[in-house]
Amino acid sequence: MPMIKVVKPFLLRPKEDAEMLYYEPGEYDVSDEIADHWYVKAHLEGFVEPPPAMGTFGYAQAKLNAEQSVRRDLPVDVSTQPRAPINPEAIKVASRSASIPEGAHYFAGGPQEDKPMPGAEDKPRVSFIANQPRL
Repeated sequence: MPMIKVVKPFLLRPKEDAEMLYYEPGEYDVSDEIADHWYVKAHLEGFVEPPPAMGTFGYAQAKLNAEQSVRRDLPVDVSTQPRAPINPEAIKVASRSASIPEGAHYFAGGPQEDKPMPGAEDKPRVSFIANQPRL
């Protein structure tokens, strides 16, 4: 009987009509059938997960993670990176944002008027807070 060393607890039902077996971390003498079971092997010491099959989501995720880790490990010298030119028009637009009067609503560069929806002029308006008609 082979000896297995469990590192993660698990439940196993080796056959459909058999009772559940609970294994806690530790060493066990088990039958060959249980020692060769794929689920048991995943909970043993020294288990290394096989790489995902090509064409699966796991494969694509692993490939993306590998590419990102390569990019992350590359040194970047920011002093040699070209700087974007300063756009004077952008400075004007940014300075205008501080001059908007309080309480004004701006949309697409101009003041926004509060207008009722078409066809809603004759209907009473309702407050969403207290379900009371607004005056």
